Amino acid sequence: MIGVCGLVSILTYMAICVERYIVIVCPLHASKWCTRSRILLVINSIWAFAIMYRLPYFDLVGTEKHEYGCFLEFLPFHWISEFVFIHLSVFIISATLYYKTCKVLWSMEVLDYTRLNERKIRQRRKVMKNNVILIVNRNEHKSEFSVFRMISKLFGWY
Repeated sequence: MIGVCGLVSILTYMAICVERYIVIVCPLHASKWCTRSRILLVINSIWAFAIMYRLPYFDLVGTEKHEYGCFLEFLPFHWISEFVFIHLSVFIISATLYYKTCKVLWSMEVLDYTRLNERKIRQRRKVMKNNVILIVNRNEHKSEFSVFRMISKLFGWY
């Protein structure tokens, strides 16, 4: 199916961001909120949503044979709504969640009554740096080409 796996990938990334946020920022609630049954429900919901979201594409999308391959043709409005709904909203939400997570990891105290030693603080800062690298890499590599294609299609660059 056209784009279902890509959409599932993006939404799974978002679910992982939310799960990390809950585990790091609200560790006391993590055992209640992140249960096996809820995770399976989220995974099934992601797949169901992705399939339902992509079903109309079979009527909207056409293929055109070229000498070097096939290209998808979308209407310009579709490119804008797809970019805002999928890529931009996921980027803003994940950046916000990772910012809040990094803020907690960077702070000197996890809880008011617990002081951490220097080694644990360095470990937490390392996790925070890895989260920043993950979000930057995800948004550069996964959507860079598709964003370029959307912008170039909108402005008629190719």
